[in-house]
Amino acid sequence: MVALALVLAQSVGLADVSSCTALVLTSPRDGWRLTVNADGSARVNYAALPQTLELPPRTFDFRPLYSSLTARIDSKPARADSGTVECQRPGTDALRTPAYLDDEPFVAGLIERAWERAPRPSDSIEEEHIETLRGMWNRRARPR
Repeated sequence: MVALALVLAQSVGLADVSSCTALVLTSPRDGWRLTVNADGSARVNYAALPQTLELPPRTFDFRPLYSSLTARIDSKPARADSGTVECQRPGTDALRTPAYLDDEPFVAGLIERAWERAPRPSDSIEEEHIETLRGMWNRRARPR
C-alpha cells in the first residue's frame, strides 16, 4: 500500500531537473505551447500550425524556471481546459504525464518574454511566419 502511494506521488509533478532536457508548457484554455530546453533556447508555437518562433540558447534560465514551475503546479489531474507542464527526458521524445498548471498570467508572461527576446527574422518567409504567430498571440482570448 505504501509503495503504491509512493508511485502515485511520483507520477504527479515534474521529474528531477537533472533528468529533464526540456520543459513543455501549454497555456490554459488555448493551444499555445512554450518549449524551453536545458540550454535556455526555446520554441513558441500554436496548436498544430507549422509556424514556430525559435529562440537562441540562454533566452531563459532553465533551472530557475523549473523551480518556479514546481512551486506552481497542482497535484490534481489536469482538466481539459487547464494548462500543463511536462518534462522531456534525455534520449526520448516521450513526456511524463502532464502536471496541472492553471496559471494563465505566469504562462502568458513567459510567452511574452519569448516575444520580447526573439531574434530578428532571417528572411521574408520567416518574417511572415513570425508575423502570423504574433498576430494570433495578440488576438487570443484572454480570461476575464
